[in-house]
Amino acid sequence: MYSINEQMAKLVFKCRDIGFECNYEANGKYVDEIVPKIIEHLRVVHNLEKLDEEMKDRIAKSINKVPIKIKMAVGKKTL
Repeated sequence: MYSINEQMAKLVFKCRDIGFECNYEANGKYVDEIVPKIIEHLRVVHNLEKLDEEMKDRIAKSINKVPIKIKMAVGKKTL
């Protein structure tokens, strides 16, 4: 059994969510941690050297907070 703790979450970005036929995903705990990964991916893989305001907005809206599932053990049993 898994417990979902709202405070234990990760941020996930999927390139497909901004319109590319691409399976790239970036994740991390903080926006400042994943944005450089996203920018580097877009530059190297999709040849986007500069991001216009519309693209920046699409990226920001595509970063989702996903709860982390945590296994909880009680005594000798795992719930």
